Amino acid sequence: MQRNTPFRLGRFLVDREGRLLLGTPDATPTLHLHWRGVPVCAQLQPGAAPGADGRLALSAIIGRVPSTASHTGVTMRSTALAQLHDLAAAMGDGWRLALLPDHRASIAAARDLKLPASAAALLAEITCFLLGLAPYLDLLGESGAGIEPAGSPMMAGTANT
Repeated sequence: MQRNTPFRLGRFLVDREGRLLLGTPDATPTLHLHWRGVPVCAQLQPGAAPGADGRLALSAIIGRVPSTASHTGVTMRSTALAQLHDLAAAMGDGWRLALLPDHRASIAAARDLKLPASAAALLAEITCFLLGLAPYLDLLGESGAGIEPAGSPMMAGTANT
């Protein structure tokens, strides 16, 4: 039986060998997952570098810098900002640390990909990011109070009353 290829699967086109291509040039298929209690986002984008067909942008929300609204908040905030400073100094090439407008801290990395890519190749890249993220999460965990961890109730946001 002959399979019609390429065929559409969500935002992907699948070629005869089962490899994935972006369905349209502006497509950005995204995978959200949680690893070690940390929300992670993997997004396949069109390539940014010459000769790169695609780019896999990976990011993880590692926690939140506490508010200064309470008496202990000023101290906790100072500790959290110091932790982020130390973490940024320890980061390897290609890794970025960002403090987002809502005070969440994010670690990100990106890799250029040759498309079409197999699902196994995409999962391997995501796994490499997760394994590379582990020491940064360990470093934050060992440094004590400061950054509110990703799984804490404070990460869920606050309600206006």
